[in-house]
Amino acid sequence: VFQEYDAFRQFGLLRPPLHADSIAVGRDVLDIHSVARDMEGYIYLSGIADPFKLTRTPHQVPYGVMVPKETDGLLVPMAASSTHVGFQFLREEGMRMSLGQGAGEAAVLCVKHRVQPRAVPIVELQENLMSRGTPIFYYSDVPASHPHFKAIQRLSVLGVTNGFEDYSFEPDRVCTKGELAELLCRGLGIIARLAPLSCK
Repeated sequence: VFQEYDAFRQFGLLRPPLHADSIAVGRDVLDIHSVARDMEGYIYLSGIADPFKLTRTPHQVPYGVMVPKETDGLLVPMAASSTHVGFQFLREEGMRMSLGQGAGEAAVLCVKHRVQPRAVPIVELQENLMSRGTPIFYYSDVPASHPHFKAIQRLSVLGVTNGFEDYSFEPDRVCTKGELAELLCRGLGIIARLAPLSCK
């Protein structure tokens, strides 16, 4: 179930929650409109979209939101599983196209592997999407044409990196030794601890 929580930047973090099974990214603003009375007998939609700027952050959409738990042979990209507020992020045209593409690629894998949608190999699905230029993790400066697009996407979905505060990655900048060490530690699952200094 896609919830508003999945599109809100989390306290102390740069982004909303990470979804390892991401098949689409969005950056739409929360825009639920409140209903107000204009004059007797009429109503109009009058809303202030996201007045606290909670949702101007890129978010991922997991594959599972369009896979029914109990019904076989069905993918539901247009009426994806979500809360009322969460659906505000899934209803935009760009996101609908991305989810439709994800559903199409997943259907191909269902036929190829003779499996139900809930058993689709996620990594293969993501690889197919990325091969067609679809991002599964948002960066403002890593287009699909970049030679390292897929590698950067894969490392990001694995939680190895999430770029900088402005949602850039700076893919052509030479990283520092400290940044490289951090990437290696995260990628290899190494917890680095500083040894206490011994003073005499």
